[in-house]
Amino acid sequence: MAGTPEERELARRCAEGDAAAWRTLLERYGGLVAHAVRNTFLRLLKQADPNPVDDAVQSVWFSLCADSCRRLSGFQSKSALSTWLTVISTRRALD
Repeated sequence: MAGTPEERELARRCAEGDAAAWRTLLERYGGLVAHAVRNTFLRLLKQADPNPVDDAVQSVWFSLCADSCRRLSGFQSKSALSTWLTVISTRRALD
């Protein structure tokens, strides 16, 4: 399913540094990102230690902000924002 205009707008506002948009993004998708990372650690890496999981979750959010939010600015809504964030979260967990 493609991303909605609301998701594109949220990603754009976050990339522009809108603090309220970031709060919304974290509230809506923070649990999803944490779950995707934790699930990757448990299923693929066979590891349940919370410290690396927490570090990987932070790494996801930092990666979205890096280089003037280059990655977040690149959200093109070819998929839902939740799907896009799940893929990024899984990849970061595997790094």
